[in-house]
Amino acid sequence: MIINSRYQIKKLLGSGRSQVFLAEDICSSGGLYAIKVIPSENLNKEEIASLRNEFNLLNSLNHPNIVKAYEFGTITDCDEENFVGSYFYISEFINGKNLLEFFELPIQHRQLDFFLQILNQISFTLYYIHQLNLIHYDLRPENILIEKVGGTNLNIKLIDFGFSALKNFYVCGTPLYISPELISGKEVDHRTDLYSLGATLYHTLTGRPPFFSENEIELLKKHLEKKPLDLPEHYPPFLNKIILKLLEKKPEDRFQNSLEILDLLPSEFKKIKNVWYIPRVHFAREEELKKLKEFSEDENNKTSSIIIVSEEGM
Repeated sequence: MIINSRYQIKKLLGSGRSQVFLAEDICSSGGLYAIKVIPSENLNKEEIASLRNEFNLLNSLNHPNIVKAYEFGTITDCDEENFVGSYFYISEFINGKNLLEFFELPIQHRQLDFFLQILNQISFTLYYIHQLNLIHYDLRPENILIEKVGGTNLNIKLIDFGFSALKNFYVCGTPLYISPELISGKEVDHRTDLYSLGATLYHTLTGRPPFFSENEIELLKKHLEKKPLDLPEHYPPFLNKIILKLLEKKPEDRFQNSLEILDLLPSEFKKIKNVWYIPRVHFAREEELKKLKEFSEDENNKTSSIIIVSEEGM
């Protein structure tokens, strides 16, 4: 199948509300890309807006551990007629494994060093999006992909920002990893991601999620009421402390930001990157930018310059 006479579909990578395919660009580089499509039979204004918002969000971010988005459009030409009229966006293809696929249990020795290297990168990546006033809402093993870079170096990629791009929703996330405050409908902040991270890491280290039930209501109730078991004894105590703190029921009892996780890691995994990645657009400053624009466009304004003062790092 070829889309818009340019992208040749190789295989289906995943499906849900949308479908994600591996595609080859046959017109220029011959490179491989991921193409996310909303099938035409599922088209409605909300789904189109969600896909466009997700593309715009990814396109605005600038971080080596977040998947890059390149192109948004409509399928106007395809040898499968039912795809004509569908909306899509193109992103980089990550040739890697997710967290559960990458590790073999029990995780120990060199694999444990890999795990801590990944935890370091996840902590920095989450801090980047959280300081932009963004929440992922769907952290889980399948949304953290791992690429090997050389023999001992790894690079993670955070994918699927679909829930981040939604403007109106109630409970969102995956039941195995969802936070208590999301379940109960309370106001949430970035610390909901930290709970999901804890559940994700627990599943990776033990081979099972912290809570499980075939009955979804019972599963959600466990997130609200039940304490997780400690990690198996062969894991170092500091790792057990990190995971259980991430899984605290109350947000105020968790780490207050993801960089605090580094304080409990061995010194060789505390390394702070000396490069701070800047987003391509401003977030959470829409009102201030609107006032500045109105001020600069006021014909009666005789001011020749504006000085903007803020706290360091803002």
